[in-house]
Amino acid sequence: MFDPYEGGPGAVRGGCERCMSLVEICETHQKMLALMRTFAPPPEKKKKVSPLSSLQIGLFEEE
Repeated sequence: MFDPYEGGPGAVRGGCERCMSLVEICETHQKMLALMRTFAPPPEKKKKVSPLSSLQIGLFEEE
């Protein structure tokens, strides 16, 4: 199966118009995502704190 992300235009056999269009769409999509990330970088994801971690009892901790 043809994958435009891995193969790129070099993987298109026989100059198939549909495959070349697919490669062009993927390249344009990657460029658009890069421009969007430079304009407004995605927010950093917050790490989830497990509520059970505060319930853990330490054997050698002094209270």
